[in-house]
Amino acid sequence: PREDGLFDAVLGEALPHANTSAVQALKSTPFQPNWQMKFLATLCPRCGWNLDGEGDCLVLTCSNCNTAWQIEKKGLAHIACTMFPGPADTALYLPFWRISVNLPTVEIQSFADFIRRTNQPLVPRKEWEKQTMQFWIPAFKLRPKIFLRTAKQATVSQWRLTQEQQEKEMRIVPNMYPVTLPLSEAKQSLKLVLAESAINKRKVYPHLPSVRPEVTSSSLVFLPFKDRHHDWVQTPGGTVIAKSVLHFGRASDTEHTSIQENIHKISTKSTPPKRDVAST
Repeated sequence: PREDGLFDAVLGEALPHANTSAVQALKSTPFQPNWQMKFLATLCPRCGWNLDGEGDCLVLTCSNCNTAWQIEKKGLAHIACTMFPGPADTALYLPFWRISVNLPTVEIQSFADFIRRTNQPLVPRKEWEKQTMQFWIPAFKLRPKIFLRTAKQATVSQWRLTQEQQEKEMRIVPNMYPVTLPLSEAKQSLKLVLAESAINKRKVYPHLPSVRPEVTSSSLVFLPFKDRHHDWVQTPGGTVIAKSVLHFGRASDTEHTSIQENIHKISTKSTPPKRDVAST
């Protein structure tokens, strides 16, 4: 018979360094209901159809009523989800978190404010003055540098998307990439994407420690990408993602550095090095 002690729940082996006091403390601890494993039925709460999703996805979709459901602690919660239908040669739909924000510290409320503040090589248009500032954050995991580059490309080029394509309600189509990055982490990355987008970083970096993004709304949007040999290319926005990088980001989480760690690094470094005065 097994003696009292601490054991590995998977291997069933005794933990060699467990001391007697730890064992006694656990024996006197009352049972907690949250210790039990819970199961969630993947049936659409709206129509009862089977939901689609793989083991690493955070959002399940229903092909019967074209809805999306986010996995939360208390069950499934409906999430606003749209898409920009692509042309006939669209090979892949990638999910992005579209987050509307105000950044009063750096005086960014509209997309035009963002273009001016980050010193983009664009002349702000009149309609951009009334366009709410939105960050487009990948809803899938990538290596940190590529994650920031992709978010920057999608955010800066959003005017092309809204100008040339019409947003539609989501409908389930083939080759929709799963959502593997939670909205909470996407919100944490807003300050990083702002810093990455700045051409003249000295205009933005000194304000980063005090920047507090005020999120007004968020939604999930699927964007169309074409197959271009070794890359996935989003048109007309121009966001480019290497196929190998996209595959690696999903296959392994070991290279996915915590967003919070990067925020700490950039928040404690208010002045960039001289070589970063201008970046492309």
